Amino acid sequence: MTVFLGPVMGGAPSVDSGIQTYAGTINWATGTPPSGSTSHQYRWQRVGSLIHLQIFLYYSVAGASNTLLALTLPTGAPSIQQWTGKTAGSLSQYPGDGYFFTADAATPARAQTYIRNTNELLSVVASGAYKHCLTSYTYFTA
Repeated sequence: MTVFLGPVMGGAPSVDSGIQTYAGTINWATGTPPSGSTSHQYRWQRVGSLIHLQIFLYYSVAGASNTLLALTLPTGAPSIQQWTGKTAGSLSQYPGDGYFFTADAATPARAQTYIRNTNELLSVVASGAYKHCLTSYTYFTA
């Protein structure tokens, strides 16, 4: 992890976790999940209370009929600040971005990606045989 002190957001420290192994919960909630050899990684950057998180999941064998991916916040990533009035089971807290690939050089399918509650990262995508995905989230921490 690298910490930078500088003229970013009035001198607020900037932190970069560097690329790390993602060991959070991965739930391909529909269809047959991808399998085979894997590479699961994440990286987050913090500037003041703003966090940008990316998670990359790679599999050697594509899944089938995948439409929903649920992930948990990586261990060590800054906590997600919950909006006032939101409670467990509430809908989206922060929007994200997601790209799902059927092959290494394929054009990705775009996913509706968002954070729900304080530890649930969701992506909803058109049904496909996905081999890897890249999701990103921007949120605030306390």
